[in-house]
Amino acid sequence: MPNNRRPALLIVICLGLLAFSAIHIAGLVASFRLPDLPLPFPDWYLLVRNGIWGLSGLIAASGLFFSQSWAPSFTRWAGLAFVLWYWSDRLLLARSDYAKRSWLAAATITLIAVFWLFWILNRPSIQDFFRESTS
Repeated sequence: MPNNRRPALLIVICLGLLAFSAIHIAGLVASFRLPDLPLPFPDWYLLVRNGIWGLSGLIAASGLFFSQSWAPSFTRWAGLAFVLWYWSDRLLLARSDYAKRSWLAAATITLIAVFWLFWILNRPSIQDFFRESTS
């Protein structure tokens, strides 16, 4: 009889993805109530961005939690896509002094987060869990 107990690190990733989704869904809701500010992008951009990442995080978290075979791959690709989007945003749209001063910290946190995500998803216990769940 296979052991289908979820590894603790998988639960940690799921909780992190739920927090990520909650932040973006809160941003989605808040973007409906934006004051008229001179933004360097169209108003609909925040709706699209927060909607995409809120939904992507929910899909990844639920796929991982319910041991769907596609979930680890989806989570890796979504993580890389988010990093690309985040850094494109930061380099093209962020013009503040804070953005210029904090890029090294942001780059360090990005590298740690991507390493952590890939390291956890490549752990033998996680891979065995998904192998057992699909067989």
